[in-house]
Amino acid sequence: MKIIFLQILLIMCSPLLIAEETKQSNDEKITPKKLKDEEITSDFLTLKDPRPSVMFHPLISLSFDNGVEPKNNAVLSQPILVINWLPPEDRDNPQLSEPKFKDSQDVWQISGLTEYFTQSEVEAILKQIYNLYSRDENVITPDLIVAGNNWASGRQIEPVIGELSKKYKFRSYHIAGAFTKATLNAEPDARIKLLKEAKSTIQQVVAETDKPANTPKSASENK
Repeated sequence: MKIIFLQILLIMCSPLLIAEETKQSNDEKITPKKLKDEEITSDFLTLKDPRPSVMFHPLISLSFDNGVEPKNNAVLSQPILVINWLPPEDRDNPQLSEPKFKDSQDVWQISGLTEYFTQSEVEAILKQIYNLYSRDENVITPDLIVAGNNWASGRQIEPVIGELSKKYKFRSYHIAGAFTKATLNAEPDARIKLLKEAKSTIQQVVAETDKPANTPKSASENK
């Protein structure tokens, strides 16, 4: 008798169970397909740090090999990574309100530093950091990757890179893609130290350049 009662109860409740399943599957916010599509879109628009498997990146190209035409595709596992944002990743970032970015449609980023830079700043930092690396004979000069999130963006600093590549004997690579954000690996502490030293050096140079040529004398000096 109990078995018959349970069977009847199950039959009566089954439409409710089916309706609940249907309700969940029709909710677009939680369907597995929608979640999967969002993940695919996010992956497509995100530049994932191409190091150390840079040679397997589908959009990689070798720009310079020691300043001349490339001979092979050998690459070190931890190149310096520079990103040219055109347009910027975060338009509302307070840094982009600085006067130096007022008339610029693009900004630059160097992995290991938190700031945005202008083209002239990033070129100066690269010159300085490769100079710092060259002072230590026991350290291998790192290769360079320049990534741009728009057609040919990042290519505008190649004249400087070509000179540096020839002088300091490293390879540079270019990556282009329609990415809107980037996830980057942590830089080695030694790399961050050199990057900060290079940034500090160029900032001092800029500060000295911006000083007025003739400083007005104080009242006491005029006596």
